[in-house]
Amino acid sequence: EQILFNTLSQEDIAKIVELELKEVYRRVEQAGYRLSITPAAKRFLAECGYDPQYGARPLKRAIQEHIEDPVAEAIIQHQSLGSSNGSSGSTSSNGSTSGNGSPQELPSTVERPSQPALTIKVSVCGKGDKRCTKTTLQAL
Repeated sequence: EQILFNTLSQEDIAKIVELELKEVYRRVEQAGYRLSITPAAKRFLAECGYDPQYGARPLKRAIQEHIEDPVAEAIIQHQSLGSSNGSSGSTSSNGSTSGNGSPQELPSTVERPSQPALTIKVSVCGKGDKRCTKTTLQAL
């Protein structure tokens, strides 16, 4: 027996992106940070996370690659530099970092700020096939 599924519309994909990001927002807030993802970055995720053959199955991988990993790196970078110095920097989804650029020794314990210390903004940079997400730390 074959089961046929209707093709997902752009609206369907946008809803799925929002549903998948709810958990990411929650985890970032639990870590003591705010997460801001631009509409362009959400559209980029929808494009990267959709395949005509597999539907939205690749979306989780796109969110991990373009949102979760860079956000985790930004949090680690912020904590390793010391959250009290108000530093900021950015990380692109290909793993490169900007800021001071030097490798930092990670702390053995991580203190969770009582209030969000930073907003982590995710946006899209580049054009066409050269697009990627950019994660920026913004002090409150």
